[in-house]
Amino acid sequence: MKPLLTTPLLMLSLAVCTQVAMSAPAHPTKPQVKPHAKASNQTKGKTAPTSKPSGSFWHDQEGNPVADSDERKCRNNFGAQIMLTNDQNVMKNWYETPYDVAPKIIITHKTKRNHPILMPIIFANPKLDAQKRANVTCDFTIRKPNGMVNKPRELVLWSGPSLGPPNALQMGKACMGEEIEKTDPKGTYVVEAIVHDKNAKIDIPLKTTFTVDE
Repeated sequence: MKPLLTTPLLMLSLAVCTQVAMSAPAHPTKPQVKPHAKASNQTKGKTAPTSKPSGSFWHDQEGNPVADSDERKCRNNFGAQIMLTNDQNVMKNWYETPYDVAPKIIITHKTKRNHPILMPIIFANPKLDAQKRANVTCDFTIRKPNGMVNKPRELVLWSGPSLGPPNALQMGKACMGEEIEKTDPKGTYVVEAIVHDKNAKIDIPLKTTFTVDE
């Protein structure tokens, strides 16, 4: 596998809404978007919830509580979620989209050889230090179908002032990616990500999978 590291080209404004196809991720609050952004398979929201129990942190597109899962979890009102996408512009689109409009994120759990798959992390409610700065990192580990394990890699998701209003969803400034090469085995790859809120001393383990059939 060829490890890739992606950073956004532009960071104009924080978007806290997502539109997805396939396995739509939950979002942390009741929908609040412009009418033209509505879609049946779209999740959207402006701020994270005020309630702290992990089971009520995430909500579906109708505002109903959704429990934690391997791909999304909450600890002490700090929430994080991992997504997989083949869209190489996912970070650029997220940061260029106005706050009250839902950018489109196409979620996938399949990829092809020599085609990068990206693993963006979104999070909410990082603790700020005395200088009002967040410090969020993530350790990525990928397990191959043949049992081999890639050496863990650490990314700085956020270091600096938190964007948007209090409790807003944010996408990490850096994004891990992998490109499956000809010599890599086909089958199911397991992605493990541990998101660290360094200021709050909170660690959130996340896990998802993708398959390579060819």
